[in-house]
Amino acid sequence: MTNAQYDAVVRDLLGETTLSAASNGTADTLLAPDSAGSLTDIGWNGYLTAAADIAADVMAGSNKSKFISCDPTAGTCLSDTIKAFGRKAFRRPLTTTEVTSFMRLGSLTPAGTSEQVGEALLYAFLASPSFIMLPELAQDKSGNNIQLNSYEVATRLSFLLWNSVPDDTLNTAADAGKLTDPAQILSQAQRMLKDSRAAAVVSTYHQYYAGIMTNSHWLNQTTHD
Repeated sequence: MTNAQYDAVVRDLLGETTLSAASNGTADTLLAPDSAGSLTDIGWNGYLTAAADIAADVMAGSNKSKFISCDPTAGTCLSDTIKAFGRKAFRRPLTTTEVTSFMRLGSLTPAGTSEQVGEALLYAFLASPSFIMLPELAQDKSGNNIQLNSYEVATRLSFLLWNSVPDDTLNTAADAGKLTDPAQILSQAQRMLKDSRAAAVVSTYHQYYAGIMTNSHWLNQTTHD
């Protein structure tokens, strides 16, 4: 994810609006500046710092219910939360192995309070490469890459048009395997373009493009002068 996308994702998933990653370092940015190439140690540390701050803020504030609405130390709350939030955060259902791995956070020694378990679980999600990255790993039985699956198409659509995660409608279509059909993809795209988030993405693109044009014009003028 780019910094702007990270901001939009934590806003849509958790109601968090204070990260300011999209400010490109001019405010209280926690993430390293966007850059091409592999993730650096500085970039990785930025994600870990952001994950810790967001997890603590969510569990201590009014947005807690966007992540968890039960006691993670009781009943099936922990597994239910892992599956439900993980589906949204990873843009796909979690594997059995992933669920088992996250469940270990509920059996830490010494045992933590419900708030501590919840915070540790949210941190683990936000620090996961499956959350931070946008992998496309669909494979056939021979291990060769093939056409994107419905979950990967949903992710492409949502980040292209909204700079954020799929909504419930798009997730439902992906779960039903409908997003390998061009007509279904077109229908979802047309629906999504009516959302205000699409307008914001288009506006940002034009502002960026206009900025490039302005700078290029200024450079040409100074060169000729």
